[in-house]
Amino acid sequence: MLGIMFRNEEWEYNGKTGWTVRPLRAMSVDTVRDGDYTLPNPKPLKGKKDPYGIGNSGMADLTEDDDEELPF
Repeated sequence: MLGIMFRNEEWEYNGKTGWTVRPLRAMSVDTVRDGDYTLPNPKPLKGKKDPYGIGNSGMADLTEDDDEELPF
């Protein structure tokens, strides 16, 4: 068995942009099971920073100061 690490990457085509998930590297299943890895940062297009605030967690940051209510 084999573990695969994936990373969010931004793409641009015909004036449109978006995000996709692509494989980054292979690792042993034991490494995955032990949690002995660090999630990679998203890869925005060259010259752009992380516009969605995805950061290292793969999820947008939510704080207690957010005015919007969560749907759950």
